[in-house]
Order: sequence, then C-alpha cells, then structure tokens
Amino acid sequence: MRQIGALARKFNENEKVIIGFPGQVDQGVILSPDNLARRDGPGSDRVKEIHEQWVNFPLADEVASLLGCAVVVLNDADVAALGASEGRGVELTVTLGTGIGTGLVIDGVLQPHREYDNVPSFPNLTVDEAVGEHARKTLVHEEWQERLLSIIVDLHQEVEWDQCFLTGGNARRLSRDRLQEVDQSLWVVGEPVGITGAARVAELF
Repeated sequence: MRQIGALARKFNENEKVIIGFPGQVDQGVILSPDNLARRDGPGSDRVKEIHEQWVNFPLADEVASLLGCAVVVLNDADVAALGASEGRGVELTVTLGTGIGTGLVIDGVLQPHREYDNVPSFPNLTVDEAVGEHARKTLVHEEWQERLLSIIVDLHQEVEWDQCFLTGGNARRLSRDRLQEVDQSLWVVGEPVGITGAARVAELF
C-alpha cells in the first residue's frame, strides 16, 4: 500500500487506477496471492504469514480509500491479454516471468480468468513449478525449454487459439525451433503490454 501510494503521488491527478495482481482476484478482492507468498517463487516454500495476510484482502477498496479514486484490480495476465489482443478470434496470452500466467480474449472480450495447471505435460507439477523462474534457474536450459514447448503445445490443444501471444521477461528465452505446428500463430510481444492492457481495462471497466 505504501508503494502504491508513493507511485500515485507522482501523478497530478488520478481518475482511475488499474492494478494487475499476480494471483487470483474476484471483484477486487484477493482470493490467493499464489507465488507472491512463496519465498523464492514457484516451487519454493510458501510463507504462511504472507499468504494469510493476502487472502480475502479487499485490495480495490483499500487502494480506493487511499487515493480517493476508482480502482480496478484484475489478474495481471488478464491485463496483459487485453494489451496484446487484436480483437479478432480466440487469442491466448501467456505471461512468462516469475510464474506462468494466461489470459483469454475472444473477439475482443476478456473471458473469465482460468488457470491451466491441469494441462497434461507434467501431472505431478503445477505449470508454475514446471517452467517458472525457479525451475528455469534450477534446470539446464535445454530441459527448461523442452518443458515450456510441451506446455505451449498442450495449451494449443486445450484452447485451440487463433493467435497466442507470449510476453514477460522469459518470453525472449524461448527457442521456436520445435514449434512448427503452432509457429505461424505464435508471437512474442514486449512491453508496454501491461500499460496498454491497463488502458484497455480503464475503458472497459
């Protein structure tokens, strides 16, 4: 809250604030902080005290009270999905950073958030545990890439996207050599996808 307040004070006037939160959100309330409560990211131990502080935290209301303006809180991958979307067909955005997130837009309309931890690539691991930043630093690069490629192919079978946008700090680390079946519909999108997504959220919500 202190960091948000300090950032907001750098602007002269705030009519609306958009927050992309790296966890599960419902109507501006945090349901789960996911990896934000893990000491070293996906695959590492969860800090119980941090997790409990976030669960059911009314982030939108708290920030609105702090700043005196309207606040919208969405999952950060959903915000990125709106930023990457071209508004045509089925568009899946996959964020590759500390963890892995997904946002789905169909014909320009953001769909209810869904986590794809159940894709069949790694039945004993969550997607975050399989290819998040913790795994990337632990595995040899070729194994990390092979895992990520398998997950992308599985997501393609699950979602049947028309286009898939990869964004986040680890998107540029992916080799496309073995993605022939989806390569023509796969794009790496850089920043400011978060900012453009927030602008879209401000218009829609």
